[in-house]
Amino acid sequence: AIARQLLLARPLPAENHSVLAIAAAKNGERELAVRALGLSAGRGWREPLAQTAAAQGALEVGDHASAARRSLALWSIGQRTEATVSLLDRSSMVEAGRAEIARWLGASDVWRDEYLVWGARNLPFDGHGKTAAHAIAAGASFDCAKLGETVVSWLNRGAVAAANATWAGPCARGLRGPGDFAFTPVAESGNAGPFGWHAVNAAGFAIDREAKKRRWNLSYDNRKPGSTRVAVRMAALAPGAYEISFSEQREAGTVSLPVRMGMICIDASGRSASDVVAILGRGAKTLNIPATGCAAQRFWLTAPRGRGSISQLSLMLPN
Repeated sequence: AIARQLLLARPLPAENHSVLAIAAAKNGERELAVRALGLSAGRGWREPLAQTAAAQGALEVGDHASAARRSLALWSIGQRTEATVSLLDRSSMVEAGRAEIARWLGASDVWRDEYLVWGARNLPFDGHGKTAAHAIAAGASFDCAKLGETVVSWLNRGAVAAANATWAGPCARGLRGPGDFAFTPVAESGNAGPFGWHAVNAAGFAIDREAKKRRWNLSYDNRKPGSTRVAVRMAALAPGAYEISFSEQREAGTVSLPVRMGMICIDASGRSASDVVAILGRGAKTLNIPATGCAAQRFWLTAPRGRGSISQLSLMLPN
């Protein structure tokens, strides 16, 4: 009775229709509850109960585009619950739902980057990765640092296909790809991309152009007693035995310890294996990427005490 009085007093607000729907459901008036929820969803996109019911109903009849719109409305008002995650995931399982979310991403300057990063941490990567790639192909302009953060998140979860499909478009131009290990300067945006080398100890790390040569060095100045990790990066190398090549210069007084490159394998479920260490030095070196359990890789470099530089680093499969 109170719910009906509210609706008679203020027939337009969506919240009053939701109150009526709840009351009708408790009284066993299913038809009235369904009609009230429908009216609530149509009159107020900020009404969580109505939007959740509308999204679930759309999924039940196979209208994934409508379900995506309702789910995004929930997400936009801060309803980022397990129920919303489930609705968005189910909506993006088919092309119609992914296309609707991609369209929304292209049009939403306010939410675009936040949804990208949130989705990488909370949504299954298959649907979210395809949605992000769809949005980029349709011209959506993501913040490159946020996009790189998303790709790194996927790589750390072993989602290589989603990472490779998403790291494309303007953000990837001029930056390193998943199998390119050469050093490159950080872009003007300050973003080296997910596959570029990043400093661990900024005070002793720099990437600069070698004098009179068109190549870039990783310079280090390690004043700590022993070897120190100076740079890290992600990769997505195919299985095989890779030949490592590089050039190194050391200043007088530098400790004669070798430069080391380490690798941690990440499997398709995001589990990490123990480190594999390659000691870089004179002569050919190889690094084996196993056929299983190593969908993505996290690499690091350590430098000995002293000053020096490394350049022309590459990992290549022999012909």
